[in-house]
Amino acid sequence: MKIRKKRFEDANDDFPSDIGCQVNRAVMLQVARNMTDNYDGILKGRRFFVCGHDPLYTKESRKILTDSCVEISRLG
Repeated sequence: MKIRKKRFEDANDDFPSDIGCQVNRAVMLQVARNMTDNYDGILKGRRFFVCGHDPLYTKESRKILTDSCVEISRLG
């Protein structure tokens, strides 16, 4: 894959640091919806999302991304 030099944004900004929560399937589904929000989602206008093999990226959360025309590239 050829990656051009671009500005990358950290998707972890969607996780509020001052609010304690248990990250689980429901939280990750909401994060995926927030990231692909048509108004102010971090992936608005983006084609690719690079992530690791974290089990929290479930099929459902990946489907939300792909349904929004975001291609997922998993590292490793």
